[in-house]
Amino acid sequence: MVDYDVICSGSLMGINYRKIESNSVGYKEDYEMYSLDFEEFLWAKGYKDIQIESFYQKMINTTPLTQNEYNIMLESFREYMVLSGMPAVVFRFVKQKNYSGTLKMQQQLLLDYEEDITKYAGGLDKGKILNIYRKIPVLLGQDNKKFQVSKIHKGARNRDFIGVVDWLDNAGIINICYCLSQPELPLRGNYNPNNYKLYFRDTGLLIGSLDEEVQEDLRYNKNFNTYKGALYENIIADTLVKQGYQLYFYKNAKGTIEIDFL
Repeated sequence: MVDYDVICSGSLMGINYRKIESNSVGYKEDYEMYSLDFEEFLWAKGYKDIQIESFYQKMINTTPLTQNEYNIMLESFREYMVLSGMPAVVFRFVKQKNYSGTLKMQQQLLLDYEEDITKYAGGLDKGKILNIYRKIPVLLGQDNKKFQVSKIHKGARNRDFIGVVDWLDNAGIINICYCLSQPELPLRGNYNPNNYKLYFRDTGLLIGSLDEEVQEDLRYNKNFNTYKGALYENIIADTLVKQGYQLYFYKNAKGTIEIDFL
């Protein structure tokens, strides 16, 4: 018998693992790949490790950045918010040194995800999955960003959407942030599985889902006041997940205390 080293990758590979007849326990190692984080975005722009390390040390030592350093980093982070981490999108921006064509690429990625949903959803209602997927920007734009089925479809019930949100999560399209019953440890054993918020796993896809007027404001006028709260929440959620954290938030029953992430 001959042993082979095999690398499997691709769209929705995790969901389709069930099609593999046999997985040898102890002989398989899984890696979850994400789009670029901010540090990797800086690498793509040409920053060296020693430069990034100097910023880390200043943060660790609570040493203020110079005004020039602050302005440069703020501009880079604004670029990252608009583009986020899809490699092809970042590559085009870095190569051209402008945003030209990046929005079209993001919008195509959104369409590609929709195509994957219709192709891989299996026994689940593809229409319901698409409905939730398309409504995420609307939910994030509201003051109460909590996911509610009634906001997705009039008269809808939670039991009608069982498995739909989990499918989007397993497919690597969204991040789920659960509400804690109390802001205390253990977090994983202290949340309400029926109370949560949804975020895009890549903030650039959230950007790509917005209308043309907002795109103009973000890309060329650098106006982040439009939809700013949703963008910052989404990118912080994305950042935490890329660092290996599960997402949790807390809001008390009276609504007088709210913590976006714990």
